[in-house]
Amino acid sequence: MTPTQATSLLNGLPDSAWVYFNHGYYCQARSEHTLATTDYGGPYPCIVGRANVIGIQFHPEKSQAAGLQILKNWVMSKEK
Repeated sequence: MTPTQATSLLNGLPDSAWVYFNHGYYCQARSEHTLATTDYGGPYPCIVGRANVIGIQFHPEKSQAAGLQILKNWVMSKEK
């Protein structure tokens, strides 16, 4: 996973954090809404966001330490 825009969702993660994907489909999001990409036969959006809505393509609950950090960041952003 490679960040393409700053987002608090990825705080504390290295730029190339590994996350778990289970499906072979993806959305074709606008670049201004793409927060991170992954490369599997070519780059595609894996985190998209606009205003207060964020969508992720991967499974954070199956992504070990990276997934736990993403979930923690999401919860912390909701508490503010």
